[in-house]
Amino acid sequence: MKKYEITSEMKPGRFSSKLYRIKSCINFTTVSGHEVKKGDLGGWVEKEENLSQDGTAWIFDDAEVCGNAKILDSAVVCGNAKVFNDAEICGDVEVCGDAVISKNAYIFSLKHLMCVSPFPINGYPVNLTMFRTKEGEINIQFDHNPVKSIDEFKAFVDTFDDISDRLALITIVELGKRCIDLTA
Repeated sequence: MKKYEITSEMKPGRFSSKLYRIKSCINFTTVSGHEVKKGDLGGWVEKEENLSQDGTAWIFDDAEVCGNAKILDSAVVCGNAKVFNDAEICGDVEVCGDAVISKNAYIFSLKHLMCVSPFPINGYPVNLTMFRTKEGEINIQFDHNPVKSIDEFKAFVDTFDDISDRLALITIVELGKRCIDLTA
């Protein structure tokens, strides 16, 4: 029996042409303790391959998963989180808030991810998500900008006029380098 089905409810996606709401076909409890009942609506996917029919993985709220991204095992994506391209979220991980995870992210532990959101830059709230890649490196998704390596991000931050913004972002990057586990 399928865990979920894709409904006809559709919306345009930021990273894909169409996203579809999911609906639970069974009752189950996620690793984070959230109960999903048969008939509950979930978040949004581009295609069935984005969310495993096995395990207790689930997409809640207005979270979106598209492209070649995969949510597997008992991973949970919720809030306004966006997961796309070749990202893979698995294990007992919960990705929430305004996190944006993309490219070749490989997250199977909370130690592989750090999200600071909202973070005020130049008086505006922005989101910064640092995550482990399949190659064991750290990539940074800063608001709606393209994903960058640490060196690319530091060069990007050097262009900011406000020195306090630059120092704050570099401090966050240094913290992420210490906190994010790059081992398998």
